[in-house]
Amino acid sequence: MTRNGTGGAKAAGSAGRFLGVRVVAAASVAAVLGLGVYWTLRLGYADRLFHIGSSATVERARRLAPGNAAYFAIDSTDQPALRQAVANNPRFSSGWIELGILAEAAGNLADAERFLLEAASVDRTYQPRWSLANFYFRRGQREKFWPWARQAAEMAYYSQTPLFRLYWRVTQDPSVILTRGIPDRPNILAQYLHFLLTENKLAEAEQAGQKLLATSTRESLPVLTLFCDRLIGAGRVTSALHAWNTLCARGLVPYRVLEPEQGRSITNGDFAAAPLGAAFDWRLYPAQGVTATRAASPAGLRLTLSGRQPERCALLEQILPVEPGLAYRLTYSSQASGIPAASGLRWYVGDLATGRELSTAPVGGAGDAWREETLGFVAPADVGGVRLVLEYRRAPGTTRIEGTLWLRQIFTSLEPESPKAAR
Repeated sequence: MTRNGTGGAKAAGSAGRFLGVRVVAAASVAAVLGLGVYWTLRLGYADRLFHIGSSATVERARRLAPGNAAYFAIDSTDQPALRQAVANNPRFSSGWIELGILAEAAGNLADAERFLLEAASVDRTYQPRWSLANFYFRRGQREKFWPWARQAAEMAYYSQTPLFRLYWRVTQDPSVILTRGIPDRPNILAQYLHFLLTENKLAEAEQAGQKLLATSTRESLPVLTLFCDRLIGAGRVTSALHAWNTLCARGLVPYRVLEPEQGRSITNGDFAAAPLGAAFDWRLYPAQGVTATRAASPAGLRLTLSGRQPERCALLEQILPVEPGLAYRLTYSSQASGIPAASGLRWYVGDLATGRELSTAPVGGAGDAWREETLGFVAPADVGGVRLVLEYRRAPGTTRIEGTLWLRQIFTSLEPESPKAAR
């Protein structure tokens, strides 16, 4: 009986201690939860007071939440409040930046630099680096400008036009800008190339374009085809061809490289890929009453004219790189339905520089059979490209045509009598 009584007492004591621990633990949890609720309500109330915006409510918000630096920095000209803000939260980079701007305006350049450097040390994002680059630009300290400007560019994921404009205010040397200010990242290089094209700095864009081509991804394709277009428009067809062939060689466009010196000047001649509408690929021109449909098997392009199209309109165009002075032959297969041979539908080859007509050939004919046709032309002696256009011009005395034209297997070759082919 004694032993059993002692054992029961021990068990009761253990149970009591366990219950006591649970009570203490529950009380602790309740206290923590209560404290959390208290601070949530307190900070929420402080935020509400702050947004009321009166002097009294802002001051009460500051007392309730002294660690919220933003409550002390509502006036960017209130230096004591800004100092209090960064004292309460040394990682409040916006406060350091504002203090730097105020110090610079007051002529305290050493303090201004110190404040801005402090902002950059506590905040590894874009704004402090942009602020330091601008500070050193205003001070004319170029050697200090470039490292901070480049750091800003390295972490930028949106438009950097303001930064690029700042570069061109620092120097007019495109090599210096490209070397010291532009990171070797395709997205930043693409932004910079687009900026140069927008600013009509085509000569300066060539170096940036070549650098982007070496590291480009499919995301860079729109700006690189625009780059090709601008080069073509300026008559710099050789440079445009080099860029285009780089895109082909790297697999960023699904085409073989062009070799005009060997007679290969047509891109996507079988219409196996959807035309890009840029650079050396086909351009399809939308016109009222005209529809274009690409077929996959067999590959080809169908053009349907409803009879309501304009009396004169371009339907299809491609810029062909050529070797000056060489004679070329364009070969194409077509199938016409409802389009007579002399209906006004024709191929036109024109000088890229002057628009002068080099050669034409009518398209169409009776029957539904596929027909292979050829068109010869001699490349101009002073330009590296021609325009190949399929156009419609209503023939005098006829009504506007209504029918369908299929095209496939379009390619170029050198004429046998061409000097290059004769070698």
